[in-house]
Amino acid sequence: MKFLVITAISAYETDVKHILKKCKVQTFSFHEIAGYKTHEEAEEVPHWFAGDESHTTQSVMFYVFASAEMADCVFKEVNHANSKQEFESKIHLVSLNVEQSNIQ
Repeated sequence: MKFLVITAISAYETDVKHILKKCKVQTFSFHEIAGYKTHEEAEEVPHWFAGDESHTTQSVMFYVFASAEMADCVFKEVNHANSKQEFESKIHLVSLNVEQSNIQ
């Protein structure tokens, strides 16, 4: 089982939901968040949120428990969506292995 964390600017909310549906993800958690980075030079992850606290970016965060196959589908679809984006900001996705769970 994989635990996926997806973040994006709010403008991509519908796109992310479409990707999850296309990959047959039936349940997920969703939160609206305000994203920012503390230094303009902080480029560990390029194009991640706005420049400073006074310039927050309205964003969304999704949490998904998924099979390996679903996770692969989500990665494929996110990469495809990012390749077509007109904005510098992209949909960000990380995957963590779940060692133990009581999820049935």
